[in-house]
Amino acid sequence: MIGSKLLRAAAFAVAPLGLAAALAAQSAPNLLHFQANLKDASAVPLSGNQTLTTSIYSVSTGGTALWTETQTVTAVNGVVNAVLGDTTSLPSNLFDGSVRWLEVQLNADPAMVPRFRMASVPFARAAADVPGSDITPNSVTINGFPVINSAGDWVGNPTGLAGPTGPQGPQGDAGPQGVQGDAGPAGAPGDAGPAGAPGDAGPTGPQGPQGDPGATGPQGPQGNAGPAGPQGPIGATGATGPAGSDTVSTAPTGTTTTLFSDANVTLRSTPNPAGGGTPLTLGTGLFAQGQPLYKLFNNSITEMIYTDAELGGQSGTITKIAFFQNAAVSFTMPNWEIRMKDTATATLTTVTTASPEGTTGTVVVGPGATLPPTLAAPGWYEITLTTPFAHTAGNNLLIYTRETPTAWVSGGPQYRYTTTTGTLMHEAHSDSLNPPTSFSALTSRPNIEIFPFTQPAGPLEIQFAPANGAQWSWAGTYGDTQGTAITVTANTATPGIGVFQPIQIMNTGNSRLQFRLEPTLGGTTYVFDVLRHGGLLTTLSRSSP
Repeated sequence: MIGSKLLRAAAFAVAPLGLAAALAAQSAPNLLHFQANLKDASAVPLSGNQTLTTSIYSVSTGGTALWTETQTVTAVNGVVNAVLGDTTSLPSNLFDGSVRWLEVQLNADPAMVPRFRMASVPFARAAADVPGSDITPNSVTINGFPVINSAGDWVGNPTGLAGPTGPQGPQGDAGPQGVQGDAGPAGAPGDAGPAGAPGDAGPTGPQGPQGDPGATGPQGPQGNAGPAGPQGPIGATGATGPAGSDTVSTAPTGTTTTLFSDANVTLRSTPNPAGGGTPLTLGTGLFAQGQPLYKLFNNSITEMIYTDAELGGQSGTITKIAFFQNAAVSFTMPNWEIRMKDTATATLTTVTTASPEGTTGTVVVGPGATLPPTLAAPGWYEITLTTPFAHTAGNNLLIYTRETPTAWVSGGPQYRYTTTTGTLMHEAHSDSLNPPTSFSALTSRPNIEIFPFTQPAGPLEIQFAPANGAQWSWAGTYGDTQGTAITVTANTATPGIGVFQPIQIMNTGNSRLQFRLEPTLGGTTYVFDVLRHGGLLTTLSRSSP
């Protein structure tokens, strides 16, 4: 504990501040001299290094220090000397004429009380006048009258301040050119000049793109019949069949016509009732594929052509289509676009293109549309058109489906198709190309329902069965036996010669063969060739009961 800490307080209170003020008037360093006599609680003078903290306040107690400095001083028999502001500069506006109080703290002891009031010394009073030096007042007032305000403007008596007007000085240099003004209004148009001489003809432009194919022309006259081929060798005599007669199944209406007859079988036909009913259904195949709504790749496009003959030569507005989903699956169907187009195109070819014909069709769904979710049971998967399509008879119908970038899935929906005699389907897919460009021409065209088109008049239906419970059996070039899917074709010429009209299979079985003739073939007697898919049937025979 320090006892009588400041024995020379009176000298301190006058000498340091007086010296600082006098020096400030003569542009001396902004420092204060400090001297004190330090003793401990037993009045023994302190010696050695001491930590001295000095602070200046605007109040005698409390408040916030305006300046603080801590420095190490050396006490000799209690006496210490220090220069305040030596380590922490004194603010230039610290002594602005207001009362200031000095607080002293030694080492870790509390600050000494009371604080000391700081006063000026006689020499500092000389600061009231600063001969030979600059002053920095806020304003100037003489005998109570302001003459210079805080902005530095003269506000005193102006008498005698302005002299007589001097001669005019020389003209100054021209200033820089100003910015260009806004353009004036346009003048009235002048008279037209004489016409120039015609220029040279430009080079011939490139040939434009090829236009769409024109409509199919009328069928030409039938050519002359070719010469009859040589008669084939007589086949081996077959085993004698059981007694009885072969019969044709009962038809609901119409007149039965004999189309073919030999010693063992008579093939007859009966027209079906008139057509009607909606929707129009095209295709009866039972095999399935991913098209036309293919999800095994990130991007896919399918194009299909349904002929005017298949449409029954109908005109009308299509509002809905359906494809037969082969099995129950559960998938969402986002990002689809469907287009339709009336076209004269009758077959599709393998091609590489970014713009297949379907891209010029009318958008009826999408793009980017979400179709209904897949079915929970096999059946017709229906798609209602956002924009109905007006189809005109005499044109084939092209349907274009496209899935824009969507993550591929495995085990996606499969749709039933029927094999066509021509390539009536286009298909392209890719994980990276959008759109895909490599199109394959295929015959596996999807079965379809078209609303509200109606079924055309019924085809000529032919079915025959052996007598007495016997069964038909057949075999082909690859050893196929009964139960194998077959196709029947017919024409009016010799078997195996000429262009054959396909007959769609309705049913096959061990006890009955049932075929279908399209309406265009009705009313004529035909010669039949029976074919399996990929090879000619070599035998057609009956078994014993």
